[in-house]
Amino acid sequence: MSTMYEKFLTWRRYSMQELEDSKGYDSILDKACFDVQQALEFLIKAILLNYNIHFDNTHNISYLVSLLEKTGLVFERMEDLLLLADTITSWEEKGRYYEGVKTKKETVRRVYKIMDSIEEAFLNEQQKNQQ
Repeated sequence: MSTMYEKFLTWRRYSMQELEDSKGYDSILDKACFDVQQALEFLIKAILLNYNIHFDNTHNISYLVSLLEKTGLVFERMEDLLLLADTITSWEEKGRYYEGVKTKKETVRRVYKIMDSIEEAFLNEQQKNQQ
């Protein structure tokens, strides 16, 4: 797998640990939100690279999703991703620079489910192409 995919796995692991360690609306949850945003960003970028789709240097999940749609990759949680894309994008900046992220743990867990859905569809597509 690509370096971007390896980065996705690392950032996802960071975020999951931070989410488990957090007690609620605190700085640790800010870090978990930042890291889950990074994980999703790297996953989408890994897929785009696999499909030879160029992307700008960005953290904007909505923009990356618009490019992801060009791959034709079908996954179960696309609608949920579209609903949360701008919120997830804001976590990159808010979790690092500003007032912090005000969200619920369940919202972060929804992003994990979205990533699982994308990853599963991508790996299944990879497997089909190898046969």
